[in-house]
Amino acid sequence: MRKNELTDTVVVSMQDRRLGATPVEGHLATGVLGDSGTVVVPAAPARLFDPGVELEALVIPLPLAVHRPIERLDARCLNAHRVGGVDGDAPLAVITLDRPSRHPATLGRFDGPTLARTLDELSGDVWTAFERLGMVEPGLRDGLPAQVWDRLAEVEREQRRTRLRNHRYGTPGDIGFSLCRILCICEPG
Repeated sequence: MRKNELTDTVVVSMQDRRLGATPVEGHLATGVLGDSGTVVVPAAPARLFDPGVELEALVIPLPLAVHRPIERLDARCLNAHRVGGVDGDAPLAVITLDRPSRHPATLGRFDGPTLARTLDELSGDVWTAFERLGMVEPGLRDGLPAQVWDRLAEVEREQRRTRLRNHRYGTPGDIGFSLCRILCICEPG
């Protein structure tokens, strides 16, 4: 696989809703789903921790398709994982989402001691540690390819589009019977 040619995975773009009308304008950092309710952001930039940020996780399944839902999930809790007393960028951010994603975790299984040793060996380079241990797909750190950014807004619009289904009946009373088959609150008679 060539660099930045991600397939059959889920990428998270941490967004600031204030920054623009398009996803690429709102992008702050690339992350992965640690589990359905948590986003893990290696090499988290300082702008992610700005108190004025209106933080949202844009959960993007790849390849993009209308039948693979893109999700916008609010962030509830932002944890900056830093070494020492330095503010600014952080080796890792862990974000708890307001509600779980319907997509599976992107982060692969690992054991704590091995990850800790690897992070020490790499001076805290979390992306490289994740790649070396097979926890993420290589190239994920580079974020979304340009062609995905270009199509993202269009696919999101299509996913939000209301689908119209016309039902035709012979009599007005047939509507009542049809509604009864759809709603559990109806007592069939």
